Amino acid sequence: MNKQEEKQIKITTQPVSRLVVEYAIPSIVCMLVSNIYNLIDTAFVGSIDTQSTAAIGIVFPYMALVQSFSFYFGHGSGNYISRALGSKKSGDASVMASAGFFSAIIFSVVIAAISGAFLSPVLGLLGSTATILPYAQEYFKYILIGTPFICGTFVLNNQMRHQGNAMFSMYGILSGAVLNIFLDYLLIIYFGMGVAGAGLATAISQAVSFTVMLFLCGRNGGIRIELRKFRMNWNIFKAINAGGLPSLFRQSFMCIAAICLNNLFCCKQGYDVRQCRLAWIRTGIPAGMWL
Repeated sequence: MNKQEEKQIKITTQPVSRLVVEYAIPSIVCMLVSNIYNLIDTAFVGSIDTQSTAAIGIVFPYMALVQSFSFYFGHGSGNYISRALGSKKSGDASVMASAGFFSAIIFSVVIAAISGAFLSPVLGLLGSTATILPYAQEYFKYILIGTPFICGTFVLNNQMRHQGNAMFSMYGILSGAVLNIFLDYLLIIYFGMGVAGAGLATAISQAVSFTVMLFLCGRNGGIRIELRKFRMNWNIFKAINAGGLPSLFRQSFMCIAAICLNNLFCCKQGYDVRQCRLAWIRTGIPAGMWL
């Protein structure tokens, strides 16, 4: 009897109350820790100056957008994986795991490359003022480098939880979160890198979480991610859509709300709408984007 069969017997025979505690607590911890990165960065950067603190808030909607698409691919593929494993179709589950993972990585590289090519305009749309722009750029450039790791970590987190390996996903998320606290102090306070140190700490921490989760994903009967099994066709896309669209819409609202608040704050700080637009035309936004 292999690990997957043992896990299936466990899930179908043990009391529901025990299973809920065993699988729900690690999932709750993962969700709490996933949202703590910005809080940790803000706590350390807050001791520097207000512009650096504001820069983290400006970049937050981008991270929320990345998270929303990560949940789209992670929940979409994860739901299918759960059903496939329950039907003892481990081959189909393995193909879906690779499809969801590599599709998310490709998407994250594309969105990071586009955002990097139009750095100032993107930050302007996220709500930055001309005063905050230099600080936001310093933080954002490292977040862009870490985008594939952020996206991959969230996808693996959701896939592992859908396979019944919630503890492993918690280990991966916690390893990056603990490291982020240490690196924030080291880079921001000790080396005096300021807001750039916060961005670098987040990128490194997410890369470590990604590596740990990728290493653990094939253990305890879990599905190993393999490039040779990656394929994308209409049936796979439809399956990811069915399970992932609700998560995409739900998470995207947080991104939209943060962008609206940032832009509203920009205009409340002595700028009227026309002044905000003119400021960003000077820093790189084409005038046509405001029409």
